[in-house]
Amino acid sequence: MGAILRFSGKMTLTLVLLPLIFSAILPTPIVSAETNRAELLLRFKPGVSRHSGEDLLHSLGACVVDEITQISVLVISVPDQAAERVKSALMRNPMVDFVEENRLIAPSQTPNDPYYSRQWHLPAISAPGAWDISTGSQSVIIAILDSGVDPSHPDLAGKLLSGWNFYDNNNNNTSDVYGHGTKVAGTAAAIANNGIGVASVAWNCVILPIRVTDTDGYTTYSLLSKGLVYAADRGAKATVMSFQIFSGSSLSSAAKYLMDRGGLAVAAAGNTGKYEDYADNSYIVSVSATASGDILASFSSYGPYVDLSAPGVSIYTTIRGGGYGSVSGTSFSA
Repeated sequence: MGAILRFSGKMTLTLVLLPLIFSAILPTPIVSAETNRAELLLRFKPGVSRHSGEDLLHSLGACVVDEITQISVLVISVPDQAAERVKSALMRNPMVDFVEENRLIAPSQTPNDPYYSRQWHLPAISAPGAWDISTGSQSVIIAILDSGVDPSHPDLAGKLLSGWNFYDNNNNNTSDVYGHGTKVAGTAAAIANNGIGVASVAWNCVILPIRVTDTDGYTTYSLLSKGLVYAADRGAKATVMSFQIFSGSSLSSAAKYLMDRGGLAVAAAGNTGKYEDYADNSYIVSVSATASGDILASFSSYGPYVDLSAPGVSIYTTIRGGGYGSVSGTSFSA
């Protein structure tokens, strides 16, 4: 679940604009050095001129700190104490399509499970029969939007594409900083028939690691949106996001961008164990977890926003550092 983003006294406001409105004033993303700043997400309606948009931003005391060019998203910073006032003013402005906070998203916590079973989930979803038809293809890219992936793990090494670290936004070091992304990657596409470790659902597919979290597993709407757009531009057919996300105009725009290019955004339903009355998102497939016997896992969130269910209890998979272990959570169902 999200909370308004504040990093070091800052909160981010993301603006979604027409593609070239601010190209002349945004040669490169910039970061405000001011403290006590806030960030929001917004999109102007088609036809808004660069001059009009620039005047509006300046009048509100906003400065641009980042952008997602492919979906015309800008991230702007405003004084923290003025964030709600600025958001309200933008919502009322006829030039504005939408405005929203750039929210901080917590990782879906992985429940501890006392029962240990190795890969029961593969026959439960009839994977052996499916493998007779296909085990995936190296031409199919699965993007993992998470904490990174361990590049030296013996069941993953050699099948990782060069990805990007959007959290630091300056390098392609996508090593796992939290330990979660390696588990998800192994569930999706660990190498099989190599005499070691585990098998996976689509073992011949390749993995595109995209780091979007800090070292505690937290991410934001803007980082996930940037990751989705990057995955789409790299040709990913599926993206896995281990976060309970069901709304957000910027995220929906990024997921639509991916879908329009032949990809699919998949997200964890969440591990609250509660009914969540959220509307379905047409561009994001939300997955809840089942246990052995094809029953809903006790920890799995559920509700109208959930599109399907898959095994998510005692999933034996790859662990950062070269090992293997049993994990549970809707992240591994997705």
